[in-house]
Amino acid sequence: GVVGPPAVYAGSPGPPPPGSGLVMDADDVSVDPRTIVAWSRGLVVFWALLLSLVAWLIGIYQDKFELPILVVALGLASMVQGGLFAAFLLAWLPLNINGRGLVWAAPLSLLCVASLRFQEPWANVTMWVASGILLATWIGTSFTDPWRRNVRLLKTPILVAGCAVLMLISYFGNFAGEALAWPWWALVGGIVAFVWGYLLADKRIEEARGFPVEPIAP
Repeated sequence: GVVGPPAVYAGSPGPPPPGSGLVMDADDVSVDPRTIVAWSRGLVVFWALLLSLVAWLIGIYQDKFELPILVVALGLASMVQGGLFAAFLLAWLPLNINGRGLVWAAPLSLLCVASLRFQEPWANVTMWVASGILLATWIGTSFTDPWRRNVRLLKTPILVAGCAVLMLISYFGNFAGEALAWPWWALVGGIVAFVWGYLLADKRIEEARGFPVEPIAP
């Protein structure tokens, strides 16, 4: 395969040496392209398993309360549609950011939508645990890049605010004692994913072009 011209962003020490087989990724770290592919495949498998688990649990919920299958199916689609549309907007609009913020904004969006539907005590506990996981992974991964560690850690309150919104929805998401209807879930999820995907992302300050194309070592 062939890798296109690498990019140089703010704080980067520069492009990788010619012939190294490395490229600059959106996090300012010279990485092997095979590592990027491996991470991409891993994330696909992770989200497939997670969404399958969610579908299975909701199937149990549907059987227990004898809900119409059509409503359940459309509701499941609405849970992820907002995040998908937000990902498209973040990539399409000229916002000059990378996609790192969406890694946390997408699950935050899914959790917010799930909180609109499930108001039981077990759901509240689940959201507390999920919020802790989001914050722990954000702080932990911020230390992996010395070039942007401080900037990313300074954005931790933004994610804390997102988790606070999640908990408010989890405890007070009912409107007049009724859960928000599923046609609104995509809108809510899209807003959450877009706002936090943008605020948590790394700014892409500068892009250098014209570097020679480097082949990927087999």
